[in-house]
Amino acid sequence: ATEDFNPRLTKEVRRWVEDAHDILRRKNRFVPLRACVTGPFTLLSTVSLEGVPQRPFPLGYVEMVVEHPWILERLSEYVRKISSAYSEISEMVSIDEPFLSVLVGRRKNLLELRAKRSEAPEIILEALDEAARGIKTTSATHVCGTIAPPLAELLLESDFEVLSHEFTDIERNYDSYPSDQLESHSKILSVGVVSTKPTDDPEGTEPVEVIERRMLSAINRYGASQVIFSPDCGFRQLLPMLGEERGYQLAVKKIENMVQAKKSVGIRLGLITEEKRR
Repeated sequence: ATEDFNPRLTKEVRRWVEDAHDILRRKNRFVPLRACVTGPFTLLSTVSLEGVPQRPFPLGYVEMVVEHPWILERLSEYVRKISSAYSEISEMVSIDEPFLSVLVGRRKNLLELRAKRSEAPEIILEALDEAARGIKTTSATHVCGTIAPPLAELLLESDFEVLSHEFTDIERNYDSYPSDQLESHSKILSVGVVSTKPTDDPEGTEPVEVIERRMLSAINRYGASQVIFSPDCGFRQLLPMLGEERGYQLAVKKIENMVQAKKSVGIRLGLITEEKRR
């Protein structure tokens, strides 16, 4: 990339939005859609600058962010445009940033290698908030991997309404979010309650009762109004492990069990009725 780099919405991006809109319009009932967009920090991990010698990670990446801020600005603007287009037909738009859990660890924000300690979090927040600025519906971000407390603190300060992480395979992520912080920051936590790996159970997935217990544990910790539920991320790994057909079937079964568990928990807590469940 060079300084005249200015990515625009392509015909393919617009077609994806239009195709999703047409599919939903043909449904006989309302089907909410969550659109996922790769975030600017993860996109930047695939970029090299013309005329700038490539250096190994993390210095090469950090120098791009700090010494060439225009590239992060352009990518954030690009993600904002895509997110805005998706939000026209989506109930939720999630800006997915798997690279953030690499960039911000328990001991250090890697941007501090070239930026002042006080500036490093601001660089991240400004880019994330710019990327989310065009979302007209519910805004979310998904960060996979281990969420260090400094990263959780940063995300709590962001403009995102929903924060999504893995919790089943990485239970220590619960420790990064104190029980009182979600409500005080007006955030909802999307808790991963289903592993994306095969389990030792006969069907390869957690029984409904196990998923219910995970949901109730999260509700007891944070409150029913502060959590929603999702699978952990990474179902794609089932394909090389089990093959396309078996991997797909297992992923679907895990989702079905999660939906059934959610309905059962909702009835138990009086949040939905038996009639609505049917």
